[in-house]
Amino acid sequence: MKQHHAAAVDIRQWYHGQKGGGFYIACDSWNLSFVPDEIRAVQEMWKEGRHIADIAEVVMRPVREVAVLVMSLAEENKIKPRKGGVFGA
Repeated sequence: MKQHHAAAVDIRQWYHGQKGGGFYIACDSWNLSFVPDEIRAVQEMWKEGRHIADIAEVVMRPVREVAVLVMSLAEENKIKPRKGGVFGA
């Protein structure tokens, strides 16, 4: 499924480029790649109820990047919703 999505995005980018409209890549300067140790740490601290700013400090990443990881993990059911959301329990 992800492969089909990537192909669709590539086609849209090509089409917009051909039409002279260009395209915009959101958050292009953000580092949204995470190593397994960072993911495990975020999952553990999320489960403990830690505030997202505290999690970001521990993994030494900007809050916005950790927030994107949290959204991705939640979408994939790898973390559960919690009381207090990103602010913790």
